[in-house]
Amino acid sequence: MWVKFEQIPDEGDVVRLPPSWSDRITEPLTIKFGGRDPVPAEVEYKDDLSDENNSFENPAVIPISISLCQKLLLQTALTYRVKIVDSSIRV
Repeated sequence: MWVKFEQIPDEGDVVRLPPSWSDRITEPLTIKFGGRDPVPAEVEYKDDLSDENNSFENPAVIPISISLCQKLLLQTALTYRVKIVDSSIRV
């Protein structure tokens, strides 16, 4: 799946995901970016988010807290490919 991260004001280490991901993710969730250590994150599912018909040119938008974005060193201007593996999102 292709995604673009959108920073949201700090509410702790939070990531907001589409409800369609809830059956593939068990908590506690971690997010792993590249070779860095996984970072634990709190999940909020939002009905207004969708992952349908996404592509590199049309990525799904995933809101993520500023603090979590900084811990992972994610750049919001880039498009990333993500995989869900067990209770982890791999970027």
